[in-house]
Amino acid sequence: MPSVAAGESPVGPPTFSFAFPAAYQYQLALERYEWNEVKNVKSIVPMIHVSWNVARTVKISDPDLYKMIKYCLMQSIKHCQVQRESLVRSGKKIAYQGRVKDEPAYYCNECDVEVFNILFVTSENGSKNTYLVHCEACARKRSVSLHGVVVLEQYKTEELIHIYDSFTLVRAESGSPPPPGALGCFRSSRQLPAVLPFLCAAELPALADLAKRGAPSGGQQEKLCQGPGGL
Repeated sequence: MPSVAAGESPVGPPTFSFAFPAAYQYQLALERYEWNEVKNVKSIVPMIHVSWNVARTVKISDPDLYKMIKYCLMQSIKHCQVQRESLVRSGKKIAYQGRVKDEPAYYCNECDVEVFNILFVTSENGSKNTYLVHCEACARKRSVSLHGVVVLEQYKTEELIHIYDSFTLVRAESGSPPPPGALGCFRSSRQLPAVLPFLCAAELPALADLAKRGAPSGGQQEKLCQGPGGL
């Protein structure tokens, strides 16, 4: 079966900032991501995808950031496992199609929510060359029994568990503590922009403003989520 077609997230060249702790940046990004999901607003940054990339490729020495990412990964594994078991019980076949290098994250074609690992795929107007990705909820709106929907799995449960177990907190090297806001120890100086796109230059002003004023509430948060350049 041909690879699923999907557009890349509209994220510009990222720039890292040491304005305030990275753990707080990650927390704000997750809160914004979840708020967008509630409001049916597309998040330009696929936070689940980003979190797994960070766990795979970055060494973290900030305990607070480490705990938040670890918890996010645990919830992601739990969701994938529950979803998979439900599909298997219903008799739905799941086809494995591993990710390839530089493959983008996927969003639901209907509600724009991020779709991680288990993809519900349909062909557009019966075409064999164009495929659309859906979340499970939207796929079941089309067909409760998922008739005409192909379910693809991009990671085996064992793969995700291995990444989760391998993601451990590291100690900062003695005599050279990381600067304020840094993630800790990195494998290369070029690695950071690739795994933390939510810190792109266009989004930093909004995050910095949030850090000064504290978390928004009510109408302020809704207005912020509807503005341009939201997560």
